[in-house]
Amino acid sequence: MLKSPKEDIAKNLLLKQQEAVGKIKAAIVRCAATGVDPTKEISNAIVEYCKEIADPVEKEKERRSLVASARKWQYEYVQSCRILGRNLWSRLLQSNPNLKGYSIDPMQLITGGEGKDIEAIRPYLEGNKHVITPIIEDYRSKYQNVIKTLSADPPKIIDLEGQKPYTMSLRNRAEMKVRYEANMQDLARQRANMEEGGNKLVWISTHPNCSPRCQGYQGKLYSLDGTSGTIDGIHYEPIEVALRGPKGDGNGCIDGYNCRHRTIPYTKGSKPPSDYTDEEIKREYAIDQRQRAYENNIRQMKMEEKLLRSSGSKEDLKQAQLLRKKWQRATKTYEAYSIQQGRAFYRWRCAIEEGEKI
Repeated sequence: MLKSPKEDIAKNLLLKQQEAVGKIKAAIVRCAATGVDPTKEISNAIVEYCKEIADPVEKEKERRSLVASARKWQYEYVQSCRILGRNLWSRLLQSNPNLKGYSIDPMQLITGGEGKDIEAIRPYLEGNKHVITPIIEDYRSKYQNVIKTLSADPPKIIDLEGQKPYTMSLRNRAEMKVRYEANMQDLARQRANMEEGGNKLVWISTHPNCSPRCQGYQGKLYSLDGTSGTIDGIHYEPIEVALRGPKGDGNGCIDGYNCRHRTIPYTKGSKPPSDYTDEEIKREYAIDQRQRAYENNIRQMKMEEKLLRSSGSKEDLKQAQLLRKKWQRATKTYEAYSIQQGRAFYRWRCAIEEGEKI
């Protein structure tokens, strides 16, 4: 019978994707500070990740998603830094008219990179008698918020529901596709081994408060051999309908991460099983959401640390060290929470690159 695929079935692909995203964002930050074009680095990261995707159609969709996301990230990051740099330079000139003779690149000023005349005014930027500290601290905080925004923005992909476009996280889509393909392969194996005249019909179990993704499929009868029909007055259709889901994209019932539905064989007079009470499913769903929130937050902090280190400035390195301690504490909290709730936790879901100790 079909069941939800293993929790780590998409682990390798997701880690490679996360690593590619980290390389792209780090290149944007580093190259913006040094005045170098990041296009080659970004392209190499995308090409390397796409090698992991076998399906040529899916590979092209994900490639386009990463290219579009990289362009968006670079534009927004550079524009934000330039605006902050110009505003900072303007305020410095107001406070120190003797600086008017310097030619300053606003980008290098705010990112801490090297540039003409930057070293000459460095004392005004690093907190000594020359500088009005609140102004500098204010802009350093604003710049770190730009880094935070970049670190938290995931790559997105546009798909079609019929002819209506909708946007979803590339990470979620990649995991969804892997899990869907695993169930389709399992289904193909079952069909190959199905004995002539054997049981070809299954129920999908039911429970209250299930996700909208599963709502239209639970408690219904399905065939494993691709047929449609009626038996004992009960309509059935191919189980692929449920696996593909309401948008037809593979984000369906049974294959979704943490989906608690299952299939059981149909026998005359049988009914779909009900596995959870309303109270139980509410509790389990709340735990699911809390775990995903912990994982997302930890990945975001790790990415932010990576980008701060990429900028190379002393102030950003200090902030990166603080963030490392923060996500380390958050990881312990995530693990403790999971244990308290009787749930497994997966360190790889908090990782942003393959080399991490998980």
